[in-house]
Amino acid sequence: MSTEKSPLALEIGNPLKALDRFFHSEEIPYGMALVRIVFPWAIIAAHVRRWPYTREIFSLDGATAPLWHNYQTFSNIPEFSGNTMVAAHTAMLLFLVTASLGWFTRLSLVGAAVVFAYTNMVDSVGTLAKFTCIGTHTMLILAMSRCADVWSVDAWVKGHSKKKIPWPGEPTADWPRSSMWARRLLMLSLASVYFGAGITKLKTPGFFGSDQLISWMLTDSNFDNPLGEWFAMNPV
Repeated sequence: MSTEKSPLALEIGNPLKALDRFFHSEEIPYGMALVRIVFPWAIIAAHVRRWPYTREIFSLDGATAPLWHNYQTFSNIPEFSGNTMVAAHTAMLLFLVTASLGWFTRLSLVGAAVVFAYTNMVDSVGTLAKFTCIGTHTMLILAMSRCADVWSVDAWVKGHSKKKIPWPGEPTADWPRSSMWARRLLMLSLASVYFGAGITKLKTPGFFGSDQLISWMLTDSNFDNPLGEWFAMNPV
């Protein structure tokens, strides 16, 4: 029987040791692998609808709305031509697919994160949102983690050459283990974003009251709401 303590076990007498175990206990990175597989498709779903309009909303050929213009400040971040942005936006979508597959995982995640952050900042009116912060940080944390050690093309290629890393259906005793810090950092990042968002909304009188909720349900002013009208007319 294993005597290893759970990373969630409390050690009131030795908080530093408990904190160290909380961040640095080792585990097979199933959780981070699942995030790596699923999360890119959420970004793809948001950006594939914008891809046909890349030239219009993300490049100098159209009408960009850079974040720094909102604050009437100058930025050293350049804006690019339509052809350049079409190529970059297409590359981002391909990077997200290869990241989900776990093929050249670290490079794919870093490339996707850079273009994702740029496209969101250059269209602060229609693209920039809370998921900009969440998505960028998630991809960067995934890039620093060992999320490709499990259920990925990279792991399969590495295991095929070394005959040590199993594939689904094979015994998992030899799956590589890694520190939990990346998963903890991802959890703290997500929590801090929503905590900060909640604090800012406390300063907005009447934020999301009943009038605003009903308005959103009856209109498509905040994304498509196909069920909103039905729920508004049938409150029971």
